[in-house]
Amino acid sequence: MWSLVFGFGAMLLIGISYFLTNKTKFLFFQMLGIVFLIASYLCDKAYFATVGMSVALVRCLVYFAYEKKGKITPIWVAVVFSLLTVGAYILVNFVLVSSAKPIDIVCLFSMLGYAMFFRIPDLKTMRYLAVLPISLAIVYNAFAGSAIFVVISYSFELFMSVLAIFKYQILNKNTEVTNENC
Repeated sequence: MWSLVFGFGAMLLIGISYFLTNKTKFLFFQMLGIVFLIASYLCDKAYFATVGMSVALVRCLVYFAYEKKGKITPIWVAVVFSLLTVGAYILVNFVLVSSAKPIDIVCLFSMLGYAMFFRIPDLKTMRYLAVLPISLAIVYNAFAGSAIFVVISYSFELFMSVLAIFKYQILNKNTEVTNENC
Protein backbone atom coordinates (compact mmCIF):
# COMPACT_ATOMS: atom_id res chain seq x y z
CA MET A 1 0.00 0.00 0.00
CA TRP A 2 2.66 2.53 1.03
CA SER A 3 4.79 1.56 -1.93
CA LEU A 4 1.93 2.67 -4.16
CA VAL A 5 1.53 5.99 -2.36
CA PHE A 6 5.24 6.76 -2.60
CA GLY A 7 5.38 5.52 -6.19
CA PHE A 8 2.51 7.81 -7.15
CA GLY A 9 4.28 10.81 -5.58
CA ALA A 10 7.48 9.94 -7.44
CA MET A 11 5.57 9.54 -10.68
CA LEU A 12 4.01 13.00 -10.42
CA LEU A 13 7.21 14.81 -9.43
CA ILE A 14 9.41 13.15 -12.00
CA GLY A 15 6.75 13.52 -14.71
CA ILE A 16 6.53 17.24 -14.04
CA SER A 17 10.32 17.60 -14.17
CA TYR A 18 10.46 16.78 -17.88
CA PHE A 19 8.30 19.80 -18.69
CA LEU A 20 10.48 22.29 -16.86
CA THR A 21 12.66 24.40 -19.11
CA ASN A 22 15.30 25.10 -16.49
CA LYS A 23 17.92 22.46 -15.61
CA THR A 24 18.13 23.40 -11.92
CA LYS A 25 14.37 23.11 -11.53
CA PHE A 26 14.46 19.83 -13.45
CA LEU A 27 17.09 18.44 -11.06
CA PHE A 28 15.18 19.71 -8.01
CA PHE A 29 12.01 17.87 -9.05
CA GLN A 30 14.08 14.80 -9.87
CA MET A 31 15.54 14.89 -6.33
CA LEU A 32 12.10 15.08 -4.77
CA GLY A 33 10.93 12.20 -6.95
CA ILE A 34 13.97 10.11 -5.97
CA VAL A 35 13.11 10.57 -2.30
CA PHE A 36 9.69 9.08 -3.01
CA LEU A 37 11.26 6.27 -5.05
CA ILE A 38 13.58 5.40 -2.16
CA ALA A 39 10.58 5.10 0.13
CA SER A 40 8.73 2.98 -2.44
CA TYR A 41 11.66 0.60 -2.89
CA LEU A 42 12.07 0.30 0.87
CA CYS A 43 8.44 -0.75 1.17
CA ASP A 44 9.04 -3.39 -1.54
CA LYS A 45 12.28 -4.57 0.16
CA ALA A 46 14.18 -3.94 -3.06
CA TYR A 47 17.43 -3.18 -1.27
CA PHE A 48 19.76 -2.74 -4.21
CA ALA A 49 17.34 -0.32 -5.84
CA THR A 50 17.04 1.51 -2.49
CA VAL A 51 20.79 1.88 -2.12
CA GLY A 52 21.16 2.74 -5.81
CA MET A 53 18.49 5.44 -5.53
CA SER A 54 20.23 6.81 -2.42
CA VAL A 55 23.43 7.18 -4.47
CA ALA A 56 21.30 8.74 -7.21
CA LEU A 57 19.89 11.26 -4.74
CA VAL A 58 23.39 12.37 -3.67
CA ARG A 59 24.45 12.44 -7.33
CA CYS A 60 21.46 14.62 -8.20
CA LEU A 61 22.31 16.96 -5.30
CA VAL A 62 25.87 17.35 -6.61
CA TYR A 63 24.66 17.98 -10.18
CA PHE A 64 22.16 20.49 -8.78
CA ALA A 65 24.96 22.32 -6.92
CA TYR A 66 27.02 22.58 -10.12
CA GLU A 67 23.99 23.86 -12.05
CA LYS A 68 23.20 26.46 -9.38
CA LYS A 69 26.78 27.76 -9.73
CA GLY A 70 26.37 27.87 -13.52
CA LYS A 71 29.07 25.22 -14.03
CA ILE A 72 29.07 22.04 -16.06
CA THR A 73 29.40 18.91 -13.94
CA PRO A 74 32.78 17.36 -14.80
CA ILE A 75 32.77 13.90 -16.31
CA TRP A 76 34.92 12.61 -13.43
CA VAL A 77 32.02 13.33 -11.05
CA ALA A 78 29.73 11.12 -13.16
CA VAL A 79 32.44 8.42 -13.20
CA VAL A 80 32.78 8.59 -9.40
CA PHE A 81 29.01 8.20 -8.97
CA SER A 82 29.02 5.35 -11.47
CA LEU A 83 31.74 3.59 -9.47
CA LEU A 84 29.77 4.20 -6.26
CA THR A 85 26.73 2.63 -7.92
CA VAL A 86 28.74 -0.43 -8.96
CA GLY A 87 30.21 -0.60 -5.45
CA ALA A 88 26.72 -0.42 -3.95
CA TYR A 89 25.61 -3.22 -6.26
CA ILE A 90 28.46 -5.48 -5.12
CA LEU A 91 28.05 -4.57 -1.45
CA VAL A 92 24.30 -5.09 -1.33
CA ASN A 93 23.87 -8.04 -3.68
CA PHE A 94 26.94 -10.08 -2.83
CA VAL A 95 27.98 -9.09 0.70
CA LEU A 96 24.95 -7.93 2.70
CA VAL A 97 21.90 -9.67 1.27
CA SER A 98 23.47 -12.33 -0.96
CA SER A 99 20.55 -12.05 -3.32
CA ALA A 100 22.14 -11.07 -6.62
CA LYS A 101 19.90 -11.77 -9.58
CA PRO A 102 20.82 -11.41 -13.25
CA ILE A 103 18.02 -8.83 -13.68
CA ASP A 104 19.85 -6.52 -11.24
CA ILE A 105 22.36 -5.84 -14.01
CA VAL A 106 19.58 -4.08 -15.95
CA CYS A 107 18.95 -1.83 -12.94
CA LEU A 108 22.68 -1.21 -12.65
CA PHE A 109 22.94 -0.12 -16.31
CA SER A 110 19.88 2.08 -15.89
CA MET A 111 21.47 3.87 -12.93
CA LEU A 112 24.75 4.27 -14.81
CA GLY A 113 22.85 5.82 -17.71
CA TYR A 114 21.18 8.31 -15.40
CA ALA A 115 24.61 9.15 -13.89
CA MET A 116 26.12 9.89 -17.28
CA PHE A 117 23.20 11.57 -19.02
CA PHE A 118 21.86 13.80 -16.24
CA ARG A 119 25.18 15.67 -16.02
CA ILE A 120 24.69 16.98 -19.55
CA PRO A 121 23.93 20.70 -19.24
CA ASP A 122 21.77 20.88 -22.37
CA LEU A 123 18.28 19.85 -21.25
CA LYS A 124 17.27 19.10 -24.84
CA THR A 125 20.04 16.53 -25.37
CA MET A 126 19.57 15.11 -21.88
CA ARG A 127 15.87 14.50 -22.57
CA TYR A 128 16.70 12.45 -25.65
CA LEU A 129 19.34 10.39 -23.87
CA ALA A 130 17.19 9.84 -20.76
CA VAL A 131 14.88 7.59 -22.78
CA LEU A 132 17.45 4.75 -22.55
CA PRO A 133 17.86 4.51 -18.74
CA ILE A 134 14.12 5.05 -18.24
CA SER A 135 13.41 2.13 -20.59
CA LEU A 136 15.91 -0.04 -18.72
CA ALA A 137 14.24 0.88 -15.41
CA ILE A 138 10.92 -0.30 -16.83
CA VAL A 139 12.44 -3.64 -17.86
CA TYR A 140 14.13 -4.05 -14.46
CA ASN A 141 11.01 -3.33 -12.45
CA ALA A 142 8.80 -5.49 -14.68
CA PHE A 143 11.03 -8.54 -14.29
CA ALA A 144 12.27 -7.96 -10.72
CA GLY A 145 8.82 -8.36 -9.21
CA SER A 146 8.41 -4.73 -8.19
CA ALA A 147 4.93 -3.48 -7.45
CA ILE A 148 3.02 -2.98 -10.68
CA PHE A 149 2.61 0.69 -9.86
CA VAL A 150 6.39 1.14 -9.87
CA VAL A 151 6.46 -0.27 -13.40
CA ILE A 152 3.59 2.04 -14.32
CA SER A 153 5.38 5.04 -12.79
CA TYR A 154 8.52 4.45 -14.87
CA SER A 155 6.32 3.94 -17.92
CA PHE A 156 4.68 7.27 -17.09
CA GLU A 157 8.14 8.85 -16.80
CA LEU A 158 9.03 7.51 -20.23
CA PHE A 159 5.75 8.81 -21.65
CA MET A 160 6.32 12.26 -20.10
CA SER A 161 9.90 12.35 -21.38
CA VAL A 162 8.80 11.50 -24.93
CA LEU A 163 5.91 13.97 -24.67
CA ALA A 164 8.33 16.72 -23.55
CA ILE A 165 10.65 15.88 -26.46
CA PHE A 166 7.68 16.12 -28.79
CA LYS A 167 6.52 19.41 -27.25
CA TYR A 168 9.87 21.20 -27.02
CA GLN A 169 11.92 19.67 -29.83
CA ILE A 170 9.34 18.81 -32.49
CA LEU A 171 6.34 21.13 -32.14
CA ASN A 172 8.13 24.21 -30.81
CA LYS A 173 11.55 24.10 -32.42
CA ASN A 174 11.90 27.79 -31.66
CA THR A 175 11.28 27.32 -27.92
CA GLU A 176 14.58 27.82 -26.16
CA VAL A 177 15.32 25.38 -23.36
CA THR A 178 17.44 27.19 -20.83
CA ASN A 179 19.98 26.17 -18.27
CA GLU A 180 19.53 29.37 -16.27
CA ASN A 181 19.56 29.22 -12.51
CA CYS A 182 16.37 29.67 -10.51
